[in-house]
Amino acid sequence: MNSCSVCHKLFQYPSQLRDHLKKCNHKMFYLSKDTVCRVCQKAFKWPSQLQRHLLTHDIKRQEEIRQHRKMMMNPERRARISATLKGKPSPKPQSSHENYRRAAYAREARIKALGGKRNPKVSELNRQKIGAANPFFGKHHKPESVAKILASRQARGFNERLAVRNSDPDFQRRRLRACLKKPNKQELALGALLEGHFPTEWKYVGNGEVILGTKCPDFMNINGRKLLIELFGDYWHRHHDPKARQDYFEQYGFHTLVLWEKELKDPQAVVAKVAAFLKAP
Repeated sequence: MNSCSVCHKLFQYPSQLRDHLKKCNHKMFYLSKDTVCRVCQKAFKWPSQLQRHLLTHDIKRQEEIRQHRKMMMNPERRARISATLKGKPSPKPQSSHENYRRAAYAREARIKALGGKRNPKVSELNRQKIGAANPFFGKHHKPESVAKILASRQARGFNERLAVRNSDPDFQRRRLRACLKKPNKQELALGALLEGHFPTEWKYVGNGEVILGTKCPDFMNINGRKLLIELFGDYWHRHHDPKARQDYFEQYGFHTLVLWEKELKDPQAVVAKVAAFLKAP
């Protein structure tokens, strides 16, 4: 048998011993340095590893690191870790759309708390140019200047080109295709609900398949009836008037049912509302 002169480990073949001696001598070389913890006698290969390990024996420093990580950690991730440590099921991670919406709500709350100031870090020099300090504050263009601006826009055909482009269904369809328009999470939920209870009644057309004037409805009846369903998000459509959307599609002969995102929490109520909409004359 072949024995190691350092750790006295036995090997069957000399080649195994030669390979082991390279590793064993290399390890003893590093252990000969000051890389052994004086508290628990644990050995490390590099001094940086030892320095990082020594922090585990410093309770105060370890608590500071823990608090810093807790502060920098995502609240959603912190909730999942807390639930796991308590033996509870982890909450379902939120989608990027919900995170963006939550950030938008927080941004509006911060602006409201700051008295309407969107950027509180504006320098005093720039702040002096805002509001009444601006030399153009409270002033308006003279009628002659307004006439010149309008004449210049009309000469370039800007308003006409913009009106023609926005009223062109093909342009609106190409624009939606370029934006890669596809159903969002709420539209997918409503689509699954309609497919389950009304399998041959509704189709998703919010990807630009159908353009009425300059607007694209979300769902259209496919049985020859001029019926539409519009799904409004609680955040993105909070300033929109459902009656205005219904009146707009009314001029093309379509009756429109407007559903809100919060209504999807009660699927049975949504099904009943759609069924009543279908039975209406």
